Amino acid sequence: MFRQEQIILNEGKMWTFNPTERRQLVNNQTQESRKLKSTDCQILKLLVENSGQVVSKDKLNHSAWPERVVAPANLPQAIAQLRLALGDTGREQQFIKTVPKQGYLLVEGVVTFAETFSDNRQELLPHTPSSVSPTVSATNVPPARTKLATKLTITSLSILLVFALSWLIRILYIDAFTARQIWQQRTYLGITYFFPNTDIGTQEYEAIKDTYPENVLMIYLSENPEQHYVSCVYTSSTLRERSTQNLSFSRDYSTSQRKEAIRELCQ
Repeated sequence: MFRQEQIILNEGKMWTFNPTERRQLVNNQTQESRKLKSTDCQILKLLVENSGQVVSKDKLNHSAWPERVVAPANLPQAIAQLRLALGDTGREQQFIKTVPKQGYLLVEGVVTFAETFSDNRQELLPHTPSSVSPTVSATNVPPARTKLATKLTITSLSILLVFALSWLIRILYIDAFTARQIWQQRTYLGITYFFPNTDIGTQEYEAIKDTYPENVLMIYLSENPEQHYVSCVYTSSTLRERSTQNLSFSRDYSTSQRKEAIRELCQ
């Protein structure tokens, strides 16, 4: 009996989560890592903090999109992306469960915070100082320090300006490259696919083309060295109007996982 409970516990604690890392999720058994979007990361952080408890949709929306009005579909789409990252689906709901009219629940023990992140959280907690430090008046600051602070401020602003200019040049270059890129178009089982007119683009099309829901009209495929990108145009089953869903997948995701995400999110 004890051995069976121990196996279940070990299987439950599958992922270590550190929101401060570039690839925030790490599988404890395979060491496979996953990269999450910033909004998905905030949602998972709140779910982990409340593991085993239902977290309301309002709290999750406020955590991911504070002081913003977002479409009702944003949260379910983010949850679907998290399920995909954890190896779960909307049908099975092994790890993240939907509680109708309430919110979502992360099964306890499936995802735990990394020890380094937990330690940092403890250090950031407010504490009461043992003694009150003397207040330093601005008039007592030596002139040399004032000049040094001014120089540091000017230097920081100069660095920021250079960074902003380099970022702007990079964006303009990407826009120009995208405008020049030639797209290939093919139709398969009633769905029109668009993909780069390259060998890699053709391979991606051959891998992704499949049977999808009838409401899917078009699928756009692209990629870079780190990510696969999918944009699907479909007729919403609830609003009966044309909608677009943009998906991104790290290289860790298999073709079957990406197909499952398209079927689940583009409807």
